[in-house]
Amino acid sequence: MTSWDKDDLDRFLATHTLRHPDYYMVRSTPTLLEFMDHRVSKGQGIQRLCERKGIHPAQILSFGDELNDLDMLENTMGVAIANANPLLFEKTRWRTRETNNEDGVARFLERYLLNR
Repeated sequence: MTSWDKDDLDRFLATHTLRHPDYYMVRSTPTLLEFMDHRVSKGQGIQRLCERKGIHPAQILSFGDELNDLDMLENTMGVAIANANPLLFEKTRWRTRETNNEDGVARFLERYLLNR
């Protein structure tokens, strides 16, 4: 097995795409690709849970840092972590001040709950 760095993966993605009706590909870290069944994603999981519980996804607060979180963040009250992929900042209403390693989710929740 060969190990690729970010530049290797960038070069690969510049010339390759996945064209398959049943699967999609998402970059979940700078050096990792996920290949997923088109019927499965974090956002779809939340949608199904909301249907079962009778709540609207807009009532869900979700946190993410990579592109595999995008559909979840777009369909809930999405929060991008401070060290998230920059594309997520364009798609979310909020972002944490702190990174994952600085307890960004906990600090955001403290501020969010205190201001309600």
